[in-house]
Amino acid sequence: MGSNSETYPRRPVLSAAINVDPEPPKTSSTISPLPDTSRITDAVRSSGAILANTRRGPRRARFTVAHELGHFLMEKHQLTDATGFRCRSQDLRETQEGHRELKQESQANQFAIEPLAPAPKFEALLSNHPDLEYAEHTRDAFGISLEASVRRMIDLRPEALAAVW
Repeated sequence: MGSNSETYPRRPVLSAAINVDPEPPKTSSTISPLPDTSRITDAVRSSGAILANTRRGPRRARFTVAHELGHFLMEKHQLTDATGFRCRSQDLRETQEGHRELKQESQANQFAIEPLAPAPKFEALLSNHPDLEYAEHTRDAFGISLEASVRRMIDLRPEALAAVW
């Protein structure tokens, strides 16, 4: 998070939250296959599964799924081993940009928060006085963890903020 020319830019066209949930949605929808010429990934990343530990709750699991999807879709992200990415709990909190692995974690975190708490919608809820109560409000509004809410608030606020865990 924070500003760094190496991270992927925020896409302002993303204006609606995406349901990234380990459980299928309760509503019915139609999914149409893409034409054979349409590809999001290459042959190496054309299939896979994302497994999320739900012991820390559905909010954390949603972020984990979006985070791992970020790794999968960002073509420059290198696999941890032949079977895919391996992210530890500590890796999801990492923001250092110095090492390739840590940089990938930071980028995947940035990728994950966009569909879960889109910047335009999050900014619409920005308070004049950021505090823990405000962070709890945005946590509940977007169904994200308190840590993700605080990090998003710090990233989007115009003034310098800090959080101590």
